[in-house]
Amino acid sequence: IFFKFRQITKFLSQSRLVYLSKSRTIMADSILKWDVNSERIRAMSQDLIVQARKQSEKILCSNPADSEILKAMNELDKNLGNGLCYINILKSVFPDKSVRDTSSDAVAELNKLIIELRMDKKFYEFLEKARTQLDQHLDNESRRYLDKNILERKLDGLHLDDNTLNQVKILNEKISDLCVEFSKNCNEESSKFSFNKEQLGKFNLFSVKKYKFSICRYYNFKGVNENFLNSLPKDNEGNYEVSLKYPVYYPVMKECRVPETRRKLNIAFDSRYF
Repeated sequence: IFFKFRQITKFLSQSRLVYLSKSRTIMADSILKWDVNSERIRAMSQDLIVQARKQSEKILCSNPADSEILKAMNELDKNLGNGLCYINILKSVFPDKSVRDTSSDAVAELNKLIIELRMDKKFYEFLEKARTQLDQHLDNESRRYLDKNILERKLDGLHLDDNTLNQVKILNEKISDLCVEFSKNCNEESSKFSFNKEQLGKFNLFSVKKYKFSICRYYNFKGVNENFLNSLPKDNEGNYEVSLKYPVYYPVMKECRVPETRRKLNIAFDSRYF
C-alpha cells in the first residue's frame, strides 16, 4: 500500500491538473500543493461540487445525438476524480490534524455528490437516449465508455422503481460514510509496542548460544535492518517503539525472524480499528 501511494503521488506530480488557489481555479504543474489549510480545503471541495453540478446540468441540456457529450462526461469524471484523489491524500498524510479532519469531511461530501450524480434518474434516461441515437456513429472506445456508464447506473438500481431506488441510495450513502470514518480511524491510530533487539530478530553473541545451530541458521542473525532500527524512537527502558503505521509495520513483518513478535503485531494490526 505504501509503494502504491508513492506511485499515485508520482503520477499526480507529473500531471498538469487543476487546483484551487486563493478561491480561484488555475492551471499548475502539479495538484499536490502542501501549503494548504482547512479554509482552502473547504473552498476547494465546494468549488468542485459547484463545478460538477454545472457540468452535469450542461450535459443534460445538450442534444443526446451529439457525441461531444461523451467528452463533457469524461471532463466531469476527470475533474471530480482528480480533486477527490488530492483531498484523499491530504486526509491520509498531512501532518496537521485539523487539515486531515477537514479533508475527511470534504471527502465525505464529495462521495455523497458522486452518489447523487450517479443515481440521477434523468441522467440515466439521457444516457439511454444517447446510446440509441449515437450507436452507429461511435468508435469502439467511445461506445465502451458510454456502455460502462449506463451499466454502472443499472448496478446502482436506476432501472428500478423509485421506492427501491431511494433505499439503495440511502444504503450507498451509509456505506460511503462508514468507509470515510473507517479510513479516518486508520489514519489516527496511534498504538505502539516496545520490543528489544532480540524480539526484532537481532541476536547478540550471548543469546545465540542459547539456540541450536539449525535454528541459528534459520534466523540468520539478521532480523530487522539496522538502519531502520536506528530510525525508530525508544522508550525509557531503551526498547524500540514499533507503531502500526504502514511504513513501520510492513518492514518489521517482512524482516523480523521472531514468530511471537510478528504474531503480536499482526493481531494488533488486524484489530486496530475496534
